[in-house]
Amino acid sequence: MKKGLLFSVMALALAAQAADVKFDGQIRYRMENGTDTFDSDVDSYNASVLRTRLGASVTPQDGLNIRIQVQDSRTVGGHGTSGTLSEDSKLGLHQGYFTWDCQALSGLQIQAGRFEMPKADQRFFGAVDWNNVGRSFEGWKLSYGLPVVGIDFYGLKVVEQNAANLDQTAWGLYFNNILDRRIDFFYHNDNFGENLTEDKNVRSTLGLHYDNTYFENLAINFNFATQMGTDEEEDADYSGMMFGLDAAWTLGMGWLDKVGFGYESMSGRDTSGDMTEWQELYPTAHKFHGYMDIAGPVYSEIDAGLNDIQLNFWGGLPMGIDYKLDYHMFSFAEDTGYEANTDFGSELDFSLARKMDNFGVNLGYSMFTPTDNIVPNGDPQSWMYLQFTAGF
Repeated sequence: MKKGLLFSVMALALAAQAADVKFDGQIRYRMENGTDTFDSDVDSYNASVLRTRLGASVTPQDGLNIRIQVQDSRTVGGHGTSGTLSEDSKLGLHQGYFTWDCQALSGLQIQAGRFEMPKADQRFFGAVDWNNVGRSFEGWKLSYGLPVVGIDFYGLKVVEQNAANLDQTAWGLYFNNILDRRIDFFYHNDNFGENLTEDKNVRSTLGLHYDNTYFENLAINFNFATQMGTDEEEDADYSGMMFGLDAAWTLGMGWLDKVGFGYESMSGRDTSGDMTEWQELYPTAHKFHGYMDIAGPVYSEIDAGLNDIQLNFWGGLPMGIDYKLDYHMFSFAEDTGYEANTDFGSELDFSLARKMDNFGVNLGYSMFTPTDNIVPNGDPQSWMYLQFTAGF
């Protein structure tokens, strides 16, 4: 209640100072049904999630823009206030920042506050919009545009410990659209702070993203990154690596508009004693490794890395309905000792989407089939959803 009142006051204050206040909002309701075990004798669950966003943008003077976006994110019926008179305190700030064009240096823009920071195809830095909360960073960003490249220099506070050298921070340099060739290159540094014995833990990542279209029909998307640095407490160096290549060919056949193939590999931990497994940054992982989000947690827990081979199909159906069909084949990048078999499962994802101006409907079904060496005699796990999105 107090946060909602505060936002109302702030919005009115902005409206009073500028005639050109732009408001936007979104309500998204998603119903899900699925199982969380590989045992068909266990009943499936039903749950719904609701996300509500309300935003305001204003330009009180030339070169200055202010953006405020509040968000309520909940599992329907899960906060103990539905149908009761209990006070609800779920409302929070999803974004709240300003951007200012520096007049002293043309082309330099300063951004500070709480903001989303999606980059490229969101393989390394993503807003994770599918999630019922979404990802926001708190910190600052300096952007400078040159004829041959756009440069972002940023600093983020990930965890504030209110103690010297214990904060978790991140900073980096991101080069966008180098030579107007749709090439991005970045250096990112995660400093996880020190422990009580002053052992430092710093990880750096060098990454490359490239996407382009050839012959007017062939779309290529490529990601590569390697990690370095040291965790002094573990007495181990970071040396993870990943690369991914996706290709899609446009057929223009309506019912089968595109076909695609993808391969991604993330290193696992070997016997060297170092941290050779690839460690994720801040990706929209849901977009890459199956909609059920099973493969990511599995490889993260075992530290054996991941190989993902996928086939993709896109097309259109009657009544303006678009579909997408993905098939993933997963295996570990390192031998896990599971009978010398590194395969751990496959996933089928089928989704339908219908967009009607400010209203959208999405329907999806997914099935993950484990291998016997991971889940002996395990049954496939399924999941389906129906989502409605309304916005202005």
